[in-house]
Amino acid sequence: MPGRDRGIRCLCAAVGFRTVTALDGRDPAAVADDALLTRAHIVPFAVFMGFLLLLQLLVPFIAWDHPEAPWWRRDPAHVVYPVQALVCLALLFRFRRVYDFGLALKWVLPSIGFGLVGIACWLLPTMLYDHWGFTGRTEGWLRWLGVDARAKGFDPQVFEHPAAWWIAVVLRLLRAVVVVAFVEEIFWRGFLMRYIQRPD
Repeated sequence: MPGRDRGIRCLCAAVGFRTVTALDGRDPAAVADDALLTRAHIVPFAVFMGFLLLLQLLVPFIAWDHPEAPWWRRDPAHVVYPVQALVCLALLFRFRRVYDFGLALKWVLPSIGFGLVGIACWLLPTMLYDHWGFTGRTEGWLRWLGVDARAKGFDPQVFEHPAAWWIAVVLRLLRAVVVVAFVEEIFWRGFLMRYIQRPD
């Protein structure tokens, strides 16, 4: 449908990408199959969220925060997150012919600028906590803004072998930088915004 494809292109252009049509190299059968288009945009995100739910269900049963505990019990996310990343990456690869992205050069600089602002909003509160000497004094609006100690987070030090340490770090970066970005953008911008704009 020309209207639908035009809507997808407009939405993707807002983040610096354009979605190409069948004439640009997308699988013609996929373009004609609305059910496949919908699955390709929803399934990776649904599976991603399913793994997060699974982690929440597993933690009360297997988590054990003890120095003698095996690494997978100290933080079950060390198991769930890599599997989540690989499964979602496989789904994105499986549906690769349904969506194809090309870079719109006019949006490169604004995209980089917005990306840097987003990263600053994400990381600055924790950095300011240490830099401004707020240790133990983040109450009220400061805590609401996120200026607080980062008490828990990804800790690859639970792995004693250097190879395991590197594998954990690489898989966590793959998840955070590649998988999350594609899964979320494909769902939120490629499907949900388009569906709200035109439910049929």
